[in-house]
Amino acid sequence: MFLTLLASVMSSVASAQSNREGPVSEEVFYPSDPGTVIAGTLEKPPAAGDRRLPVVVIISGTGPWTRGGWEKMRASLHAAVLATLVYDKRGLGQSTGTFVDTIPAMQRDVAAAVAFLRTRQDIDHQRIALMGISQGAVAAPLVAAADPAIAAVVMLSGPVGPRGELFLGILRGHLKNAGKTSVQIDQVAAAVSAWMDARSRVVDASETANLRKAAVDAFAEVGFPPDQAENFVTALDDDVVLSMFDVAPDRALEKLRMPTLAIYGSKDDVIAPYLSLEAATAALQGNPDAIVVVVPDMTHELQRATPATSTATAPEDGTMSVVTELVGIWLAQRLVRLPDGPE
Repeated sequence: MFLTLLASVMSSVASAQSNREGPVSEEVFYPSDPGTVIAGTLEKPPAAGDRRLPVVVIISGTGPWTRGGWEKMRASLHAAVLATLVYDKRGLGQSTGTFVDTIPAMQRDVAAAVAFLRTRQDIDHQRIALMGISQGAVAAPLVAAADPAIAAVVMLSGPVGPRGELFLGILRGHLKNAGKTSVQIDQVAAAVSAWMDARSRVVDASETANLRKAAVDAFAEVGFPPDQAENFVTALDDDVVLSMFDVAPDRALEKLRMPTLAIYGSKDDVIAPYLSLEAATAALQGNPDAIVVVVPDMTHELQRATPATSTATAPEDGTMSVVTELVGIWLAQRLVRLPDGPE
């Protein structure tokens, strides 16, 4: 059914697509926080001519990502006559500043990208979309919730849930996989939650230290060796992890009224997809143009969980072709204006 969504639009640009020689690339630089300049690549399909283009800002997930990758996804968007912007995270590649991978920092850099695009005469300022994967799929709706002029949001493998519960749901899943009972899981989750909440509220340092020790003790009491329990808590004692605990993606999604597409893989072992699926569906129920899709046999990284049998189902960048095709068609339907349509 998805392939019929945009037959009229896709047919109107088919001849131009058949003669494509690749996108027209431009290196761009724009400011974010003081001392931070983001470096990116703006790609425009040559089929666009002199028209003001819709554009998709592509937001990577957790980790030290620089621009690049997403070859199949970008090709699908360019084929639909959509421009794309990819960028180096702050402090990486050609971007300046210090690499800080927290969600608030990511939000500010995404908002900076939108502000920059609104200064461009070759971009339609009313047709700027955000697309993120994993942590990037948390940042995208947060930015859109604060900026209703965003034209569309695409979330790929995006965790959704209430503040704290999203993080604790993932923790519970790992503890369950480790063979812990529901009582043991509740014990650890309660201790970790109290400690994380104290950290987010910046309470007295001694209280935070006591709660941290209680979290270590909780891991040890359910059967983890003391050194392993300490290592677990040390891994959680991180600003990025704290930003994941402190965020409330469900509240952001509830505010969205622009078209929103959320895609999950049934074999995602990172975010407990059906918990996020349920939360996303509930949060988006007031959005008149929102859809939540589960792709069978797909991992958190948008790859096929089982061995591929042909190159047609295993794109060079690993992304399942059904995802790139769906995203390209869905966004084109909402962002591309037919040549004889109103400008």
